[in-house]
Amino acid sequence: MVVNLTIDNPQLLYAELTTLTADAAASATSLSVTASTDISIADLLLLEKPGTDVAEVVRIATVPTNTSLTITTGLKFAHNAEISLTKVDFDKIRIYRSATETGVYSLIATVFVDYHSPDQVTTYYDSAGISTDFYKVDFLNSISSVASELSGALSAQVILKGYTNLQLIERFLGDRFDSTTFPSDAAIQGWIEEAEREIDDECQTSFTPVTITQEIYDWNQYTSYKSPEQLALFPSHQRHDYGLTSFTNDKIQLRNSPVISVQSVEINNADVRVADSWQLLTEQIGTGGDFIIKKDTGHLEFITQYPKFGKRAIRISYTYGHSSIPRHVQRLATLLVAKNALLSKQTSNSVQIGEDINIEGFSVSSGVLNISRSMLDMNKEIDMLWNKVGIYRTEAI
Repeated sequence: MVVNLTIDNPQLLYAELTTLTADAAASATSLSVTASTDISIADLLLLEKPGTDVAEVVRIATVPTNTSLTITTGLKFAHNAEISLTKVDFDKIRIYRSATETGVYSLIATVFVDYHSPDQVTTYYDSAGISTDFYKVDFLNSISSVASELSGALSAQVILKGYTNLQLIERFLGDRFDSTTFPSDAAIQGWIEEAEREIDDECQTSFTPVTITQEIYDWNQYTSYKSPEQLALFPSHQRHDYGLTSFTNDKIQLRNSPVISVQSVEINNADVRVADSWQLLTEQIGTGGDFIIKKDTGHLEFITQYPKFGKRAIRISYTYGHSSIPRHVQRLATLLVAKNALLSKQTSNSVQIGEDINIEGFSVSSGVLNISRSMLDMNKEIDMLWNKVGIYRTEAI
């Protein structure tokens, strides 16, 4: 089991200090800047705006002149003139874990803040975590050892759904991944999560059960529909809050489908200006009941009790998704991850002359780095599998 922690990056409390006046190449240790008067030795500076692909944090080694700086280690990326340099208080995150929310938290990892994340979050995968664990974090300045206050407790999120796994990836590639390999097993786990999310987003569903608790819906002419029976009786819109007519829409589509089961459906009997007053409805099974659910499309139809027109009208708890993972979904996830692994090997120095890469159905040996045919075959199968999983895409009806 792998637990995913998504940690909000520390806020940047300082305005831009200076800018580069000349391009800086990757591995450079000297920087030309507009002004260095507000910069001191051992300061941590962020090059580029947060969220850019080449954003990185550097430590100031010396300040030789009012327009130059040196840094302790060479730049990871090349940077153009005029990009910003901003002071940051912290460059690392310490992560602590406990079996209970109020228990003792033990340090399990210290990681760099991911300042180039477009969402301004740092993701950490805890391969030893379980779904009932709790976590706390603090931010650390690795130079001064100054740390922020410890955060509140964060509950675990087990996000790997099992569409594929490390063993399937290793079997397909004929390779082994751990913390010492490139790519590492943590990178593989990250790509598995990306593949699962991409498949879910494309198909607009989940291939494992997901439970949604107390999802809120408005009830109006834009969020609701008429069933065929209501459409025959009431072909035009009518509002229940005008005169003696009734709002004749009787159908709403849940945000997720297919539906496996419905735990509760409630309607809000309160006026918008007072506290919610939820009335629990009964699902019709055979005869009687207040609503029916069309599980394949996620449509909920009201039979006897209807929501009031307005906001926060309906509250629903339900489980959606699929009870088992289709074989071609598993194959697609495996290929998407394997493709990322191959691309990372192809573009890194980890593939040395004489190293063999064995892939199901073909191989690259004796240091020959041309894997275009394997990629072509893989892309063809991926395209075919996307067409197959497309049948699971949910559409409004």
